[in-house]
Amino acid sequence: MLSALPRAIKAVGVFSILSGALSGWALSKDASDMNTDRPRPHKIPQPPQSTLDLQDHVSSLRLKASIGYTGDADKDFAALLAVQRGTLVSLARIELAHGTDAELRAVAQRVVDAAPAQEAALKAWRARHVD
Repeated sequence: MLSALPRAIKAVGVFSILSGALSGWALSKDASDMNTDRPRPHKIPQPPQSTLDLQDHVSSLRLKASIGYTGDADKDFAALLAVQRGTLVSLARIELAHGTDAELRAVAQRVVDAAPAQEAALKAWRARHVD
């Protein structure tokens, strides 16, 4: 039994040397990771320009849609329709600038092409119904 004791002491000694060395390495590794002077390896990717344009479009739509309501359903509809038409054309132009699907680009082009006539009709109605 006493002869096994030196081997156990040696094993514990080797284990403590190894664990001390490993924990020292882990501490130095953790400390080096806390260095704020180095650039971080994980950079958050920037969204594509089409996403940024669509986000701007939605923000703009929220602002433009906050009109002062008159209580006259026709006038309020015409005011909101004017906002909707303008933002729809803007949205279609974003698709034309960034989209690649031929079918959606055709829809967007039809929206842009139809806009002048629709805007003129809406403007004429509003001119006839000014108080």
